[in-house]
Amino acid sequence: GGKNQRRGAIMLKETDLMLCTIGNIRGQIKKADERYIVKDNATLSDLVLSSTELNPKMATSGHSHKGQEEIYFFMSGVGSMIVAPEKPTGKFIERIHVEANTIVLVPDGYYHRVFNEALNSKLYFLTVFAGDRSH
Repeated sequence: GGKNQRRGAIMLKETDLMLCTIGNIRGQIKKADERYIVKDNATLSDLVLSSTELNPKMATSGHSHKGQEEIYFFMSGVGSMIVAPEKPTGKFIERIHVEANTIVLVPDGYYHRVFNEALNSKLYFLTVFAGDRSH
C-alpha cells in the first residue's frame, strides 16, 4: 500500500443523506395524496433516488419523460406496470406483473404507469433516474 491509500476515503455517519435504507431513503416528500407518498433523495449531483408507497387499488399518474431513463425496484406488495413506447389506448393494455424483487428498466421517453392490485397492502418501490424530476 502506497501513501495515497487513505486519500479520498469518505467516512459516512448515520446522519448523512448518502447513507439510507430500503425503507427510509431519507427523502423529502414530493407528492402526497390519497394515492401515494413519493419521496426524493436528491443528494447526488446526477441521480435521484425516489421511493413510492402506493396505496391499495391505486395507480400512479401515467407519464413519460424525454431524455430520461428510469429504473424501478419493487420492494413489497403486488401490482402491475405498463411500459410502452407511447401512451396506450383501448381496453386491453398489456401489463407487466410486479412484486418484491422485480426490477423494471424504463427506456428514454417510454410511457409508464404503476398499479397496486392488492386490496389491503401497499405497493412499495424505489426508482432511480438521472437529472431533475420532470414528472
